[in-house]
Amino acid sequence: MIDIDTLVRIAGYFRFRWDPPILAELAQRPSRFRQLATRLQRHVGEHVDDNALSRSLQRLTRSGLVTADDNRVGRRDFKVYRLTAKGHAHVHTYGALAAVFVEKPDPHPGQDELGDPQRTDDAA
Repeated sequence: MIDIDTLVRIAGYFRFRWDPPILAELAQRPSRFRQLATRLQRHVGEHVDDNALSRSLQRLTRSGLVTADDNRVGRRDFKVYRLTAKGHAHVHTYGALAAVFVEKPDPHPGQDELGDPQRTDDAA
């Protein structure tokens, strides 16, 4: 029997698409906004919209997972984003979930998650 409360908690970790990769990147090292955007794009292989990244960082900061430290070089102000202890705990959870997902073989090869046959490119 599947524990629904546990599934709801797991789903909460993945509610916003960019949050897990942002936290994983910040676990590597603190970053400025543009550095983070560049690293994310390199790792996910697609453009990361600045607005989406900004919204995610604001949400993660409000949630206490990330801090945004104000810095200044000359007359230029910028923020450096870094994980909090709570953010590191989330990254640890993501890692544990990913390890289970990667290690577990597909119980129904050739089927999608609903049990329907997977379509191939030439079946379209």
